Amino acid sequence: MFGQVPLLIDGDKKIVQTRVIARYLATKLGLCGNGTEDDVLLCDQLFEGTEDIYEALWPACAKYRGGNSEQLEKVLAPGGNVHKYLVKFDKMLTDRTFLLGDSLTYADLALYNVLTVTSAIDVDQYLGQHFP
Repeated sequence: MFGQVPLLIDGDKKIVQTRVIARYLATKLGLCGNGTEDDVLLCDQLFEGTEDIYEALWPACAKYRGGNSEQLEKVLAPGGNVHKYLVKFDKMLTDRTFLLGDSLTYADLALYNVLTVTSAIDVDQYLGQHFP
């Protein structure tokens, strides 16, 4: 459609845009909770929440690797963009394994991805201290 990657070709469908591909595959593979409209909507919102973490964290991580930890400390501090999302996700996972209950969703995979992509820097140490 836009002459770009990523591009997923599934039969006669050509799908671009990372988040669109993720949603398409999640729906096709049954990774949207129990499939009800409410679960699909909640899963989409949680997925976007993980993207908000990534978008706040990634520039801060880049500056941190360049020797400036100020922005990273700001987003991780209580009340900071990353911290506020992690508190909410942590609370959701207090008494269950997956965000929507009993089954893995693409929101769980997105959260895992965000948390593991940060392991190259000291964010994983912060996460271990504040969100065991």
